[in-house]
Amino acid sequence: MNKTEFFGGSNIGNTPNTMNCMITARQLRNFEYARRAAEMSTFRVQVGAIAVAGKKILSSGWNSEKSHTTQYRFDRYRDFRTDGPCANALHAEIACLIPLLHNPEIDWPRVEVYVYRIRKDQPFGMARPCAACMQALLNAGVRNIYYTSNNALISERIA
Repeated sequence: MNKTEFFGGSNIGNTPNTMNCMITARQLRNFEYARRAAEMSTFRVQVGAIAVAGKKILSSGWNSEKSHTTQYRFDRYRDFRTDGPCANALHAEIACLIPLLHNPEIDWPRVEVYVYRIRKDQPFGMARPCAACMQALLNAGVRNIYYTSNNALISERIA
C-alpha cells in the first residue's frame, strides 16, 4: 500500500484545531503500528493506540470489553453509556498510557500518541479520542496526537 492509497492524499489535517501538513514516512509507519495494535482488539469496534517518543515506541494498547480503574476514573469526563456492556470498557488510548503513567523517566511533552480505528468498509475510520481519553492524555502531559478520521489522517496539538 503506498502513501496515497493509505490515506487518500498527501495532506493530513482537515478539521478545526488540526494542522495541515505532509505526512512523513515515520508518521506513516507509526500509524501502521497503531493499526497492528487495533488488530489485537476483540471488541466489535477495533481501535489501537501507540505512544512514541522520537523513534522509540514506548507502549501500545487496544480497546477491550474489560474495565480498568483508570478508565473508570476518566469516564466522568464523557457523556456516554453509563450502563450496559460498554460501560467503562477500556479504551485504546488509556490502555496505552497505563504502563507509562508511573514512570518518572517519561518526558511527556515529547510523547506523541497515534490512534487507529479499523473499519471493514474502508481503510480506516474516525478515531479521535473521546473526552475521557483526551483528559487522560492532557493529564499525562501529551501535547500531540495523531488519529485516523473517515477520510484522512489527522494531527492535533492538544496542549
